[in-house]
Amino acid sequence: MRREFKAEKGVPRSQIMNIIDRDYPNHPEGERWRLIHKELFSEAEKPKRGAAYLGEGAPLAVSMANDYWGSRGLRLVAEYLAKENKDEAKGFSEEALVLCELAGKELVRWVVEDDGY
Repeated sequence: MRREFKAEKGVPRSQIMNIIDRDYPNHPEGERWRLIHKELFSEAEKPKRGAAYLGEGAPLAVSMANDYWGSRGLRLVAEYLAKENKDEAKGFSEEALVLCELAGKELVRWVVEDDGY
């Protein structure tokens, strides 16, 4: 269903400051989007999903997998390599960076295949 709306010229500074004051980067993405939606569209119906800009299925699943891997992937790969190679120093070696990138791409491929796309 398409709805008409009146486009405003901009977001008032007070609303931007309210969003910034109440936003925390470590909160889940859905919670952050609901905060922004509530502040900007207080009279509108609340979206069913926090990440309302994404469709269902593969786009949402891929976004969630990317978010997860982006925030935890390098640490997980580095920890794995440290356990496998106890003689090597812990840290984000070149090997860890390459493996993290490859594993992230493979994770997205699995998500897409699992969702039937």
